[in-house]
Amino acid sequence: MSARASAAGPDPRERAQAWLAQACGARRVAIERWERLSGGAIQENVALDVTVEGGPHAGRHEWVLRTDAPSAVAVSHSRPEEFEILRVAHAAGVRVPEPLFCCQDGGGPDFFVMRRVRGIAAGHRLSKDDRLVPDRAALVRELGANLARLHAVKPPV
Repeated sequence: MSARASAAGPDPRERAQAWLAQACGARRVAIERWERLSGGAIQENVALDVTVEGGPHAGRHEWVLRTDAPSAVAVSHSRPEEFEILRVAHAAGVRVPEPLFCCQDGGGPDFFVMRRVRGIAAGHRLSKDDRLVPDRAALVRELGANLARLHAVKPPV
């Protein structure tokens, strides 16, 4: 979902702004930053800096929009399925970005928006740079506790 219009449909940024305004119950949503994040060979992650005017979400926000990349893997979850998995995990106390809105409007690829979490996810950097992780034992305990919360989630029958 690049920020350019194509023959396949409207400009993704404009679509997201209009859809988010409706989802937020806002007068207007302005996306000031639309920047593709690194990684994501199967899904695209786009950093959004957003201003919401009016409604219950009024204010400035740092979000991530997640949608399908041009390449696909047949066994991958759909964005609505992934949104629901994150919603359930977040509600169970698993440390995942909070899922906020899921778009399945048929006007383009499905996408969802979640809160952006600051940090570094590059394992090779985290495992070697003591400035990033000064207490590795504490990190291991935190990861173990989070995995325990994740494994306690019961999928719907």
